[in-house]
Amino acid sequence: MRILVVISIIFFIASCNSKNGIVSVPIEDDFSHIANPKERWEAYQLSNYEIVQRRSCECIGLEYTARIVNNSVQKVAYEGEQSDEYTTFAKTNAITVDDAFDLIEEYSDEAYSITVDYHPRFGYPTKLIINIYEMIADEEIIYRMSDLKKFN
Repeated sequence: MRILVVISIIFFIASCNSKNGIVSVPIEDDFSHIANPKERWEAYQLSNYEIVQRRSCECIGLEYTARIVNNSVQKVAYEGEQSDEYTTFAKTNAITVDDAFDLIEEYSDEAYSITVDYHPRFGYPTKLIINIYEMIADEEIIYRMSDLKKFN
């Protein structure tokens, strides 16, 4: 009987940290002393994580959670109106943190302006605004990222 109680408690605790069978684990390392945000992010060596993203454009602003496995977007989920347009938008626009750094590098010489805020501990871009052309409205690339969760 005691074994059954212990197993039940362990299962209960594990299920509290689980989302869709994925168990998040705490990130104990702290590389916040590394000044360069990209190097700080790379020091964590995260390839399996979930991160909440908000991608805005002239037509849609949608918040979704991207699950990254082996540095590739594996799954995209969002709450709200379920429509083909929103589903396609979320799946098309979900990116990895490495993809966000690639966008910064890609547009660094050719964009009119780039504004980036970085997470103070993890180094990933929390706000990324790339204004490609000065005289054109609604062509900006805008991402917001938050709520990083690591999983094994």
